[in-house]
Amino acid sequence: MNKYLVNPKLVNKLAQDLAQISKSHLSNNLRPYLLGICGIPGSGKTTLSELLKDRINEVNGDNFCSRLAMDGFHHTKDYLRQMPDPVEMFKRRGSPITFNVDLFYSKLQEIKGLDAENGEVLYPTFEHEIQDPVQDDLVVSNKNRILIIEGNYLALNLPKWRDVSSLFDNLWFLNIPIETAMERVAIRHVKAKICKDMMESWIRTNYNDRKNAQLILSNKINKIDKEIEME
Repeated sequence: MNKYLVNPKLVNKLAQDLAQISKSHLSNNLRPYLLGICGIPGSGKTTLSELLKDRINEVNGDNFCSRLAMDGFHHTKDYLRQMPDPVEMFKRRGSPITFNVDLFYSKLQEIKGLDAENGEVLYPTFEHEIQDPVQDDLVVSNKNRILIIEGNYLALNLPKWRDVSSLFDNLWFLNIPIETAMERVAIRHVKAKICKDMMESWIRTNYNDRKNAQLILSNKINKIDKEIEME
Protein backbone atom coordinates (compact mmCIF):
# COMPACT_ATOMS: atom_id res chain seq x y z
CA MET A 1 0.00 0.00 0.00
CA ASN A 2 1.50 3.33 -1.08
CA LYS A 3 1.74 5.65 1.90
CA TYR A 4 0.51 8.54 -0.26
CA LEU A 5 -2.84 6.80 -0.64
CA VAL A 6 -3.55 7.24 3.06
CA ASN A 7 -5.52 10.40 3.74
CA PRO A 8 -3.27 12.79 5.72
CA LYS A 9 -6.34 14.03 7.62
CA LEU A 10 -6.96 10.48 8.81
CA VAL A 11 -3.35 10.14 9.96
CA ASN A 12 -3.51 13.45 11.84
CA LYS A 13 -6.81 12.51 13.49
CA LEU A 14 -5.53 9.10 14.57
CA ALA A 15 -2.28 10.61 15.86
CA GLN A 16 -4.32 13.03 17.97
CA ASP A 17 -6.47 10.15 19.23
CA LEU A 18 -3.37 8.14 20.14
CA ALA A 19 -1.80 11.08 21.97
CA GLN A 20 -5.00 11.58 23.96
CA ILE A 21 -5.63 7.95 24.96
CA SER A 22 -1.99 7.37 25.96
CA LYS A 23 -1.58 10.60 27.95
CA SER A 24 -2.65 9.29 31.36
CA HIS A 25 -0.66 6.07 30.99
CA LEU A 26 2.54 7.87 29.99
CA SER A 27 2.24 10.22 32.96
CA ASN A 28 2.07 7.35 35.43
CA ASN A 29 4.09 4.48 33.92
CA LEU A 30 7.67 3.87 32.84
CA ARG A 31 6.75 1.10 30.43
CA PRO A 32 5.68 1.98 26.88
CA TYR A 33 2.05 2.33 25.84
CA LEU A 34 1.13 -0.59 23.57
CA LEU A 35 -1.15 0.10 20.61
CA GLY A 36 -2.09 -2.87 18.45
CA ILE A 37 -3.08 -2.28 14.82
CA CYS A 38 -4.57 -5.27 13.02
CA GLY A 39 -6.59 -6.23 9.98
CA ILE A 40 -6.62 -8.59 7.04
CA PRO A 41 -3.60 -8.94 4.71
CA GLY A 42 -3.40 -5.89 2.48
CA SER A 43 -5.43 -3.62 4.75
CA GLY A 44 -2.63 -1.08 5.19
CA LYS A 45 -1.35 -1.95 8.67
CA THR A 46 2.33 -1.32 7.98
CA THR A 47 1.77 1.89 6.04
CA LEU A 48 -0.60 3.42 8.58
CA SER A 49 1.63 2.36 11.49
CA GLU A 50 4.66 4.01 9.87
CA LEU A 51 2.78 7.22 9.16
CA LEU A 52 1.41 7.34 12.70
CA LYS A 53 4.86 6.74 14.14
CA ASP A 54 6.36 9.52 12.04
CA ARG A 55 3.58 11.94 12.97
CA ILE A 56 3.95 11.23 16.70
CA ASN A 57 7.73 11.63 16.49
CA GLU A 58 7.43 14.94 14.64
CA VAL A 59 5.83 16.31 17.78
CA ASN A 60 7.75 14.41 20.47
CA GLY A 61 11.17 13.67 18.96
CA ASP A 62 12.79 10.62 17.39
CA ASN A 63 12.23 7.26 19.09
CA PHE A 64 9.38 8.51 21.28
CA CYS A 65 7.19 6.22 19.18
CA SER A 66 8.40 3.05 17.50
CA ARG A 67 6.74 0.52 15.19
CA LEU A 68 7.09 -3.23 15.72
CA ALA A 69 5.79 -5.95 13.42
CA MET A 70 4.54 -9.45 14.16
CA ASP A 71 6.56 -10.80 11.20
CA GLY A 72 9.59 -11.63 13.33
CA PHE A 73 7.59 -14.41 14.97
CA HIS A 74 7.21 -16.48 11.82
CA HIS A 75 8.40 -20.03 12.37
CA THR A 76 11.67 -20.53 10.50
CA LYS A 77 11.80 -22.47 7.25
CA ASP A 78 13.77 -25.18 9.04
CA TYR A 79 10.98 -25.50 11.58
CA LEU A 80 8.33 -25.75 8.84
CA ARG A 81 10.30 -28.52 7.13
CA GLN A 82 10.01 -30.62 10.29
CA MET A 83 6.23 -30.23 10.60
CA PRO A 84 3.95 -33.17 9.63
CA ASP A 85 3.05 -31.67 6.22
CA PRO A 86 5.87 -29.28 5.29
CA VAL A 87 4.65 -28.75 1.72
CA GLU A 88 1.30 -27.52 2.98
CA MET A 89 2.95 -25.40 5.68
CA PHE A 90 5.03 -23.56 3.08
CA LYS A 91 1.90 -22.97 0.99
CA ARG A 92 0.12 -21.64 4.09
CA ARG A 93 3.04 -19.63 5.44
CA GLY A 94 1.59 -16.53 7.03
CA SER A 95 -1.40 -18.39 8.48
CA PRO A 96 -1.69 -18.51 12.29
CA ILE A 97 -0.21 -22.01 12.60
CA THR A 98 3.02 -20.82 10.98
CA PHE A 99 3.68 -18.26 13.73
CA ASN A 100 5.30 -18.83 17.11
CA VAL A 101 2.45 -17.33 19.10
CA ASP A 102 3.95 -18.45 22.44
CA LEU A 103 7.15 -16.49 21.78
CA PHE A 104 5.14 -13.49 20.62
CA TYR A 105 3.10 -13.51 23.82
CA SER A 106 6.16 -13.85 26.05
CA LYS A 107 7.98 -11.04 24.21
CA LEU A 108 5.03 -8.69 24.68
CA GLN A 109 4.98 -9.60 28.35
CA GLU A 110 8.67 -8.68 28.56
CA ILE A 111 7.91 -5.32 26.99
CA LYS A 112 5.11 -4.74 29.49
CA GLY A 113 7.67 -5.43 32.22
CA LEU A 114 9.96 -2.58 31.19
CA ASP A 115 10.74 -0.22 34.06
CA ALA A 116 13.64 1.81 35.44
CA GLU A 117 15.69 -1.32 36.22
CA ASN A 118 14.65 -3.50 33.28
CA GLY A 119 15.08 -0.98 30.51
CA GLU A 120 15.59 -3.03 27.34
CA VAL A 121 14.02 -5.93 25.47
CA LEU A 122 15.45 -7.54 22.32
CA TYR A 123 12.87 -8.04 19.57
CA PRO A 124 12.96 -10.10 16.34
CA THR A 125 12.45 -8.86 12.79
CA PHE A 126 11.80 -10.63 9.47
CA GLU A 127 14.40 -10.53 6.70
CA HIS A 128 12.60 -10.71 3.36
CA GLU A 129 15.78 -11.49 1.44
CA ILE A 130 16.13 -14.82 3.25
CA GLN A 131 12.42 -15.18 4.10
CA ASP A 132 13.20 -15.93 7.74
CA PRO A 133 13.11 -14.15 11.11
CA VAL A 134 16.19 -12.52 12.61
CA GLN A 135 16.28 -12.96 16.37
CA ASP A 136 17.12 -10.08 18.72
CA ASP A 137 17.45 -7.63 15.83
CA LEU A 138 15.84 -4.61 17.50
CA VAL A 139 16.26 -3.04 20.91
CA VAL A 140 13.04 -1.88 22.56
CA SER A 141 13.52 0.34 25.59
CA ASN A 142 11.50 2.39 28.03
CA LYS A 143 12.69 5.42 26.04
CA ASN A 144 10.20 4.27 23.38
CA ARG A 145 7.15 5.69 25.10
CA ILE A 146 4.60 4.49 22.54
CA LEU A 147 4.92 1.20 20.68
CA ILE A 148 2.72 0.55 17.66
CA ILE A 149 2.60 -3.20 17.08
CA GLU A 150 1.01 -4.33 13.83
CA GLY A 151 -0.02 -7.76 12.63
CA ASN A 152 -2.82 -9.77 11.08
CA TYR A 153 -3.89 -11.76 14.12
CA LEU A 154 -3.83 -9.34 17.05
CA ALA A 155 -7.63 -9.51 17.38
CA LEU A 156 -8.05 -13.19 16.56
CA ASN A 157 -10.60 -14.89 18.81
CA LEU A 158 -8.79 -18.22 19.00
CA PRO A 159 -6.80 -19.92 21.78
CA LYS A 160 -3.47 -18.24 22.57
CA TRP A 161 -4.20 -15.36 20.20
CA ARG A 162 -6.86 -14.13 22.64
CA ASP A 163 -4.11 -13.96 25.26
CA VAL A 164 -2.00 -11.84 22.90
CA SER A 165 -4.87 -9.41 22.31
CA SER A 166 -5.30 -8.92 26.06
CA LEU A 167 -1.81 -7.39 26.37
CA PHE A 168 -2.52 -4.25 24.35
CA ASP A 169 -3.53 -1.00 25.99
CA ASN A 170 -5.61 -0.19 22.91
CA LEU A 171 -6.47 -2.27 19.85
CA TRP A 172 -7.46 -0.87 16.45
CA PHE A 173 -8.86 -2.84 13.50
CA LEU A 174 -8.59 -1.67 9.89
CA ASN A 175 -11.65 -2.32 7.72
CA ILE A 176 -11.21 -2.60 3.96
CA PRO A 177 -13.08 -4.39 1.13
CA ILE A 178 -11.56 -7.85 0.88
CA GLU A 179 -11.16 -7.68 -2.91
CA THR A 180 -9.20 -4.42 -2.64
CA ALA A 181 -6.91 -6.00 -0.06
CA MET A 182 -6.40 -9.21 -2.04
CA GLU A 183 -5.44 -7.28 -5.17
CA ARG A 184 -2.82 -5.40 -3.17
CA VAL A 185 -1.47 -8.66 -1.76
CA ALA A 186 -1.27 -10.27 -5.20
CA ILE A 187 0.67 -7.30 -6.59
CA ARG A 188 2.93 -7.33 -3.54
CA HIS A 189 3.82 -11.01 -4.04
CA VAL A 190 5.09 -10.24 -7.55
CA LYS A 191 7.02 -7.15 -6.47
CA ALA A 192 8.65 -9.15 -3.67
CA LYS A 193 9.53 -11.90 -6.18
CA ILE A 194 7.60 -14.46 -4.15
CA CYS A 195 5.66 -15.19 -7.35
CA LYS A 196 6.93 -14.84 -10.91
CA ASP A 197 3.75 -13.30 -12.37
CA MET A 198 0.21 -12.27 -11.49
CA MET A 199 -1.30 -15.60 -12.50
CA GLU A 200 0.88 -17.47 -10.02
CA SER A 201 0.33 -14.76 -7.44
CA TRP A 202 -3.47 -14.94 -7.63
CA ILE A 203 -3.29 -18.70 -7.10
CA ARG A 204 -1.19 -18.16 -3.99
CA THR A 205 -3.30 -15.24 -2.78
CA ASN A 206 -6.58 -17.12 -3.09
CA TYR A 207 -5.19 -20.31 -1.55
CA ASN A 208 -3.55 -18.67 1.45
CA ASP A 209 -4.12 -14.95 1.99
CA ARG A 210 -7.84 -15.02 1.25
CA LYS A 211 -8.31 -17.91 3.70
CA ASN A 212 -6.38 -15.97 6.33
CA ALA A 213 -8.49 -12.87 5.69
CA GLN A 214 -11.72 -14.83 6.01
CA LEU A 215 -10.48 -16.40 9.25
CA ILE A 216 -9.68 -12.97 10.67
CA LEU A 217 -13.04 -11.49 9.70
CA SER A 218 -15.05 -14.40 11.09
CA ASN A 219 -13.11 -14.66 14.37
CA LYS A 220 -12.68 -11.11 15.69
CA ILE A 221 -12.64 -10.58 19.44
CA ASN A 222 -15.38 -8.37 20.84
CA LYS A 223 -13.02 -5.94 22.57
CA ILE A 224 -11.74 -3.83 19.69
CA ASP A 225 -11.31 -0.23 20.79
CA LYS A 226 -11.48 1.44 17.37
CA GLU A 227 -12.46 0.31 13.87
CA ILE A 228 -10.97 2.39 11.07
CA GLU A 229 -12.31 2.54 7.52
CA MET A 230 -9.48 2.28 4.99
CA GLU A 231 -9.69 3.00 1.27
